[in-house]
Amino acid sequence: MKQLRHTLENHYGFQVKRANVIKDNSGSSFVARIKTSDGQKFALKTLYLTEKRQKFIVYTEKLLQQKGVELAKPVPTQDGRLYFFHDGSPYVLYNWTSGNSHPLKKEKHLLNMIKTVARFHKKSKGLKYPDDVTLYSHLDWKQEYRQRIHNMQNWRHYYEQTTDPKKQYILQHLSYFIKVAEKAYQYLLKSDYDDIVSQPFNEQTLVHGDYHQNNVMRHNKKNVLFDFEDVRYDLPSRDIQRILSMYTRTNPFSQKLFNNVIRTYEKKHPLTLNMKHIIYIDLYFPHIIEHMLRKKKYLKADMKRMKHIIKQERKKAKCLEKYLT
Repeated sequence: MKQLRHTLENHYGFQVKRANVIKDNSGSSFVARIKTSDGQKFALKTLYLTEKRQKFIVYTEKLLQQKGVELAKPVPTQDGRLYFFHDGSPYVLYNWTSGNSHPLKKEKHLLNMIKTVARFHKKSKGLKYPDDVTLYSHLDWKQEYRQRIHNMQNWRHYYEQTTDPKKQYILQHLSYFIKVAEKAYQYLLKSDYDDIVSQPFNEQTLVHGDYHQNNVMRHNKKNVLFDFEDVRYDLPSRDIQRILSMYTRTNPFSQKLFNNVIRTYEKKHPLTLNMKHIIYIDLYFPHIIEHMLRKKKYLKADMKRMKHIIKQERKKAKCLEKYLT
């Protein structure tokens, strides 16, 4: 840390009075709170990424900030760079923002977060990156859907003889979710997905990639976005799916709730019929179930929580199927 402080002072021209390490996952992420001798506060962060990926993230943050998106602001070095290197990894300094994570207990909390992400998606169109910035987009959904169907099928085959009650309960419902996934894949093949994702990037939307309540801070009565390490060009359903799944972990899903989510989203970011159709397909696909199996999230969930999650995901699939058939 001593050498890092020295490097930081050289690049920014201030004197570090105090540096408190907040997170230090070796090779994964490092975050420290920095206080300077003149009282300024910053957050210093590295994800140990390649320069190419880090450059895309930090320029995305800068361009979004210029368009009025509330987020943690990267601070340029004395020579105008948005990041610096230490021990071979790029580090970014951000203005320190204080506040509390956005609540997600009630429907009004969810809808407020939907408004925020809809505004972000809308403002993310038309960004003009420097020529030396490589733009990132998501894996082709057709390839991703096939892989995720394969993952669920493999899990079912591997545990078909299990005596574990929790796995047995999952197996009771997994065939249904695999059928849903296969139908979603067929819907996707017949959709305008290829045409939409082949458009120039400046006509597409960015997604946050990890949009949940702990990555949104309430500061001065505004929602401030954080942690853009998964940012990429993709369709809005990825952020909608993430925050909706977080809400329904402890709250019930209903068609009324879903309609309110889409209505709230479109007030800030209207969708074409073709785009909405593809978003519905993606929300129909059982991403949450596949992720739970692939990441073994079920190991940490008790049976009550497991039953609740599966019940809500089934209700969501049945709701979305009404829009797709």
